[in-house]
Amino acid sequence: MNSIQRRATNRAASPAPWKSDSWVPYFNFSATLRISDIGVRHDEISRVTGLAPTMVHLAGEQRANRGLETWARDLWSLKSPRPKPEPLIVHLDWLWTEVGPHVEYFNSLIADGAFVDIFCGYISDCDHCGFDLAPG
Repeated sequence: MNSIQRRATNRAASPAPWKSDSWVPYFNFSATLRISDIGVRHDEISRVTGLAPTMVHLAGEQRANRGLETWARDLWSLKSPRPKPEPLIVHLDWLWTEVGPHVEYFNSLIADGAFVDIFCGYISDCDHCGFDLAPG
């Protein structure tokens, strides 16, 4: 049984935990810088920035544990190592601290056709909770 199934089973056993005075929802966050459509420039990114990627693969490479399925796009990614219960802003701040000094280089990758984004993850056991970020 995986963690999602366990959470679903736990929820079924306790249909309305938020009605309890002792219930505190959990939150897990993540933030990952993703760069794709750069072909074989993965080593260049690491060399120029000094950053070690969390994940790297090329388009067409076979995906682990997916049979014959292959990656549709290449990827160089850097995921925040901060603990998941820390607020999303902590993960984003970590990324900015690492990536900020290399903005000109990342902009040059974009100018060369790279697709760059930051993927933010959010998980909670509460179906009516949310989170916010300050504009800064």
